[in-house]
Amino acid sequence: MDARSFLNTCWRLSIIVLKFPAMNIQNTPSRFLIALSVASAVFAAGLAVPAFAQSYTWTGAAGDLWSDSANWSPSGPPVIGSTAEFNSAGAGHTTINWSGTASAKYITFDSSSCAAYTIGTPGDLLQLSWAGAITLNAGVTENQTISAGNVRMYNDIVGENTSYNFVNNSSASLTVTGNIYSNHGNTFDLFLKGTSTSINTLSGVIQDTLDSGPTQIWVSGGIWALTGLNNYSGGTVITGGSTVIANTIVNNGPEIVGQR
Repeated sequence: MDARSFLNTCWRLSIIVLKFPAMNIQNTPSRFLIALSVASAVFAAGLAVPAFAQSYTWTGAAGDLWSDSANWSPSGPPVIGSTAEFNSAGAGHTTINWSGTASAKYITFDSSSCAAYTIGTPGDLLQLSWAGAITLNAGVTENQTISAGNVRMYNDIVGENTSYNFVNNSSASLTVTGNIYSNHGNTFDLFLKGTSTSINTLSGVIQDTLDSGPTQIWVSGGIWALTGLNNYSGGTVITGGSTVIANTIVNNGPEIVGQR
């Protein structure tokens, strides 16, 4: 449980304390302190606290199914808040399928031993925890593809701003084919970063949030081709010598590009 989740749990417990008929405690700080004590005890006891920070490495030992626990070390699959790492040939299983939905916070491709992976199939949903990243680290030489039908950034708090990062510091390229959006958020900030000189492609439709909040794209490194029929309303900010290719128009920063 991270600090944000811990404090959110305390606040929810404080509301329960207020409503409990045997406790006549109206003072908000007092309620929060009681909730803090309860949450601390739960945290210390390891009760109902999922291992969201867990990192899972793909081995492909049992085939190509994301959901098969035997394909991950330690036994998986990844869940919301966790890391899925790819750093090997994956026993030859490099086209990875899942049934319906797959989840993670970070998807990381690492080392020169990392094979070329295609993750997901059209129609699938990839659900990514807010403030995470899909990253190609330096040393990766094979191109990587996220091929889900939809890539949804997951934020469990309605009305809170959401962000996510695509980062490429390798000599290879990243391709994301699914539609990109956030389930919640007053705004959704998508950060495109990295030092790679390869062309990274986002070919799905980049959309505003399901709460109708604007999506804004921030580009601070690398070459990014936004080739979908995008309808996000927050615009695109390009800085630091980055290149964005959208509707065959190339824009070199620093500048602010409006909706495409």
